[in-house]
Amino acid sequence: RIQNHSGRLPNVFDETHACASAATRAFLCTCCVQTPHPEPFRMTVTFDVKPNLRVNQDRKASGGIQISHDLGNDVTLKIRASDNTVRGGLKTDDLHVDFVREGHFELNYDIGNNAPTVVLHTSAGIKSKTLRMKYRHELCGKKRSSVEGKMAVDDKNTATLTVDTTDYSGLDLRACTLKWNHQLNDYTKLEAAWNFNNDTLRASVDHRVDSHNRLKIAYGTGDKNGSLQWTNKDLGGGGELKVTASSMLTCDGMKRMPTLTAEKTWNVEI
Repeated sequence: RIQNHSGRLPNVFDETHACASAATRAFLCTCCVQTPHPEPFRMTVTFDVKPNLRVNQDRKASGGIQISHDLGNDVTLKIRASDNTVRGGLKTDDLHVDFVREGHFELNYDIGNNAPTVVLHTSAGIKSKTLRMKYRHELCGKKRSSVEGKMAVDDKNTATLTVDTTDYSGLDLRACTLKWNHQLNDYTKLEAAWNFNNDTLRASVDHRVDSHNRLKIAYGTGDKNGSLQWTNKDLGGGGELKVTASSMLTCDGMKRMPTLTAEKTWNVEI
């Protein structure tokens, strides 16, 4: 028999339990210190938001917005609206929803007028050249349609022929518009479009000032409208900023304030 100094037998169970309790506490403390807490689940959705503001020659202001979201597989959802959509209460006026896959198809739906439009893209090889085709058709409303063919003639020249096929009854030269793009140098691009229906010319000069700024001057002989557009890729962060001033280049038009338009793209995460 083994006795301790108190004159009683030692309680082996108590000592074992005490050791086990101490080891358990040490293990739990270690787990609390070393085991990281799981991070909460978070999902981020990215949008491209492009508001625009327009002030016309009568100094009346209007605005709109476009919201774009990448759905994956090169498909983009776009929602477009103007101030008419919310003025006097929420309406469907000027409300558009687009599904776009670049180089393949576009599905555009004008909700206010219940007018869907389908745009189909395709291409065909002609010897060493590639002919890019685009067919556009309005399923409701005016039911306008057109076929466009675009081909790079060489490294500096591109030709585009658009044929209006609305109420098509046969090929007619007056239903055609021919556009020519010429890359003059690394900084300047020229463009001219001739409309055979009304014998009018639309011409423009696009000049890259530097890596962040571009200027574009355009004029049309049909409506006598001229415009000057400035594009900046750096100001305010995000995407491009475009500011356009346009006016009728007539005696009366030059006396009035030009129509000013500004639009800017930002990237928003939610």
